[in-house]
Amino acid sequence: MAPPSSPTTPTTGASFLTTALLVLAVALHLAAGWLVSVSGLLAPLWAILVLAAGWLGACVLLARAVRGRRRWAPLVPLGVVAAWGALMTFGDLVLGWTA
Repeated sequence: MAPPSSPTTPTTGASFLTTALLVLAVALHLAAGWLVSVSGLLAPLWAILVLAAGWLGACVLLARAVRGRRRWAPLVPLGVVAAWGALMTFGDLVLGWTA
């Protein structure tokens, strides 16, 4: 008869760092969502809808990263902010958006 398996516990240092990164990622993503939501001051409705769809897609990606405890999770909101900046710059320079 095999001995019962014992549950494994993660090391506290790595676990704390991972948890801190995940909390940071969620906080940054909420801040990026605020940035997307106030984009109506600069962009037309269609661009805000594109940004909102991208933010919601990033929510799904972030949720999967958090559930899997991936350390790259803070890169998700940084990508959202980078996409926001690129779209706003493109709109200003090429499409003539003004505040």
